[in-house]
Amino acid sequence: MFEVDKPIARIDQLQSLTVKLRWKDIPLESLHLTDPRQSLMSHHSQGTQHEALVRIAPSDPTTKTPATLNRTDREKLLRKSRFIDPSDAAIIAKSEEWTKDCRTPEEIVTALSENIFRLLNGGTLISETLSGPEVLQCRKGKCSEFAILFASLARAKGIPTRIVLGDRMVNANWIGHMWNEVFIAEEGTDPNVDQQQGRWVVVDSTAKEVGYSSALLKFTHSDSVYGTQPVRWELTNSLEVSIADYSLNKPDSDDSWKTGIDGTIYTNADFGIQISVPNENWKFTPDLKAGQLVLR
Repeated sequence: MFEVDKPIARIDQLQSLTVKLRWKDIPLESLHLTDPRQSLMSHHSQGTQHEALVRIAPSDPTTKTPATLNRTDREKLLRKSRFIDPSDAAIIAKSEEWTKDCRTPEEIVTALSENIFRLLNGGTLISETLSGPEVLQCRKGKCSEFAILFASLARAKGIPTRIVLGDRMVNANWIGHMWNEVFIAEEGTDPNVDQQQGRWVVVDSTAKEVGYSSALLKFTHSDSVYGTQPVRWELTNSLEVSIADYSLNKPDSDDSWKTGIDGTIYTNADFGIQISVPNENWKFTPDLKAGQLVLR
């Protein structure tokens, strides 16, 4: 975990975010810096030192970016691996229970994500890594357990699912994070064809996000948890992240609004809000040391 160098008041209002990455020793080909929301703008290296610009533009859940998935990779993303177990009886039963009213892959993915979010109730910071069946039974886990349980359930429903490793912007910090990507084949696609047409959809059940996110910075993906770990350990030793640029969607407020105190009214242009004191006996006082606003 490390601080965001340019804190953003409303992450959910991000229209675009450009991030500069610096690392060493890992070749660019060992990373996966693109996904439906994220694109690699530039990259250069000198010796073992690398620098890249990555642009994140949170996509609309209905956006359909074309992609293909071959039979070999599809089979990898459906099979059992260490921690991910789509063949477990309890996993199969729960996947059927939670998606019994779903008619499309998109509905299935959303239902699984929302139910995991409720089941794990915000998550629990634990030291061990649990398998999908173990998470389902004990109802606890950190982001990796959310991703493992989702992958187990989604694969049980026949949906190819990746494990994704990166960072998530939480308040004013970048925090190591794990989430998923699923492949949604085009409607009517023959399941036996060698090459399926479709699209990748981002799923972060830790935050109950499907199809979009303002806060995720992707480094790599794999069909297994272990497949993401070499990048994790190498980046831990050298990664630097800084915000090069960002833009926010304008809140539904007057363009003339400016953040600050004007007599008895406090305005925050980023959040699009105004707050007034209860009566003339109260006043706003900025606490400069704490960076807070105090009502006295």
